[in-house]
Amino acid sequence: METNDKLVLLETFENNIDASMARQFLEENGIQCMLTNENVAAVYPIPNIGEIRILVFESDFDRAHALLDEAGNQPK
Repeated sequence: METNDKLVLLETFENNIDASMARQFLEENGIQCMLTNENVAAVYPIPNIGEIRILVFESDFDRAHALLDEAGNQPK
């Protein structure tokens, strides 16, 4: 993380399980991240309204994106 680094949207998921797995995978690979909209997704399981978002620091975006691409957005 760099000084004045801002959070940016990395990916969206339709359910808590996939989002939590992606967050854990990124954190295991040294990427700090956070989930948003977890409660909204549970209450309103409607596409585009209840999407869970993973945010990462802008300086980690490229590496985080590459990690999720390699894992096919389905970390194991």
